[in-house]
Amino acid sequence: MGITSIYVTHDQSEAMTMSDRIVVMNAGRIDQVATPEEIYRRPASTFVADFIGRANFLQATAQNVSAGRCGVQVLGRGVEAACHADVREGDAVTVVVRPESVRLEPVGAQDAAAGAGELVGDMGRVLSAVFYGDHVEYEVETQVGTIVCVESDPDVSAVHAEGDTVRVGFAASRAWVLPDDGE
Repeated sequence: MGITSIYVTHDQSEAMTMSDRIVVMNAGRIDQVATPEEIYRRPASTFVADFIGRANFLQATAQNVSAGRCGVQVLGRGVEAACHADVREGDAVTVVVRPESVRLEPVGAQDAAAGAGELVGDMGRVLSAVFYGDHVEYEVETQVGTIVCVESDPDVSAVHAEGDTVRVGFAASRAWVLPDDGE
């Protein structure tokens, strides 16, 4: 509209679509001020990641921190991912992965997925699979806890059923590592 204004809302979708910059507040203090893309892809805290959209939070220990990246062991495999500036080597960290970035592969598809640059590690069991037409939402139990996956434009013949054993993975470029803030 070409005017500067402050709009207060608790509707995350509204904030993301209407704003050039978003201020996320927690208990009366500012947690982050950034563009919608930065808030979503590079949240400043687990509170911001959880408040804006949905997220999987995986616990790890930071290794080899350098130039805004660090190594972590998640889902049974080492990966190097972008990290928050406050992450230090040896710190307990939280790896944030959005549900739409998680990929599920049938057992036996490991080699193909690994060759495509995916982080494929932990096996999991599908706890729930809900078909919405344009997407499927899965909850998968792994050794590190329940992981949520959202698959857009699913091939109906390839939808995993409850009880199926799958491999859980994501591209390292889709992960964000935060200092563990205990939330």
